[in-house]
Amino acid sequence: MAPQSSEFLADLHAHTTRSDGVLEPRELLRLAKSRGLGAVAITDHNVLTRVEGEGILVVPGEEVSTTAGHILAYLVQEEIPRGLDPEEA
Repeated sequence: MAPQSSEFLADLHAHTTRSDGVLEPRELLRLAKSRGLGAVAITDHNVLTRVEGEGILVVPGEEVSTTAGHILAYLVQEEIPRGLDPEEA
């Protein structure tokens, strides 16, 4: 669900227990919503975490480990393999 206003706060780099975060995906969304955020990009390391937002926009993403470091990928539909060159990722 998208926020009602055209302006809203968002966290575009959040991790869950699917990588090195401390909150389950749904817990993260509840916390973000309680703090007034309208959107969250869940960007777990090398895994695409799919979860529906309840009153908050969820941007599908992944923090991909490449040969040159980490790259944040947004609006991805499937996991991107780790260890690629940045151009391939």
